[in-house]
Amino acid sequence: MSEKKSVEVEIIPTEAIIEIKVSGEFAARLKSLITDFFPYKSNEHYSEIIKHIKNNTNQDDPYVYHFKTLLALQTHLELEARAQKVTKMVPLESGNIKQEENPQPPQ
Repeated sequence: MSEKKSVEVEIIPTEAIIEIKVSGEFAARLKSLITDFFPYKSNEHYSEIIKHIKNNTNQDDPYVYHFKTLLALQTHLELEARAQKVTKMVPLESGNIKQEENPQPPQ
């Protein structure tokens, strides 16, 4: 008969608040992960994910759940960057630049 053994593991309690410093390069990589690498099935799938996030529905869907997590982290980083006054405005040249409320899915 084998004896059950107990070991201690280190966890982060869900109620913990973690303060971190993040480089602009990391923030850019996170944004690239969200827009270029996240596994959308199609543009329609992306639109459905955004709809569910806005309406706080279908939270059990792994695509909705994980995309919402990434967006929350990105949003928090952007808000903190603005609050800490480390953002800057740069010119962007393009034919038709339109401000969107949501990030665009990959093409």
